[in-house]
Amino acid sequence: MGNNGHEQGPMASASATPALSPRLAQARAFLSPLDPEQVAGVIAARIRESEGLPLPRLSRDERPVDIFVDIVEYGGDEALSTHLREAGARLLARMVEDSAGRNLLPNVASLSELCYLSARIGALDALESLRALSSREDAAVPTPASGEDLRLRALRCMVGLLGSHPDRSDRDRYREVLERCLDVPGYELIALTGLVGLWPGYKEVGRQGRNVDEKLLNTSLAVAGFR
Repeated sequence: MGNNGHEQGPMASASATPALSPRLAQARAFLSPLDPEQVAGVIAARIRESEGLPLPRLSRDERPVDIFVDIVEYGGDEALSTHLREAGARLLARMVEDSAGRNLLPNVASLSELCYLSARIGALDALESLRALSSREDAAVPTPASGEDLRLRALRCMVGLLGSHPDRSDRDRYREVLERCLDVPGYELIALTGLVGLWPGYKEVGRQGRNVDEKLLNTSLAVAGFR
């Protein structure tokens, strides 16, 4: 979003905190009094593009969850950011649990948005849900917005979150799914990024017999936050 969600007039002091844009001010004023469960309801309604929410209207090229990402990045309200992370992870967990053993197609768009949101706002509590989706072969269905399949989206978001905390004590929980995805065409680079980022000694072993360019892998590691 332009101007990082802030308004800066010509007389603004270099040390002054810039005022929020009207768009972010409106969203923050609505969301700040809500508890995480209520925020989760708002996120779900926004993803459904429900009418009547006192949030800024979606622009043509805007994702439904972009307003929540902007609030965390530029809103300057840590308590609200914490609620958004908790709410996003909670909502994703519910949808993943509800879809266990069921066809994912009816919820692909919502699950995709929640994966994206969780990764962008650093919702670490969403890692288990992302791991579960990355493990599901039937999640390899295209998402409406980008065409990227849901399983790959979940894998990419999981690796991104792990990249922000590569020294997690529970990192071994993610090794099996990363190794499984390493053998799925089109997933190799992201899976290897996670494996090498968490276990650097995996680099040469993981590249054996696979057409993964080292420069591309190094770039992917940097983008994921491992370097």
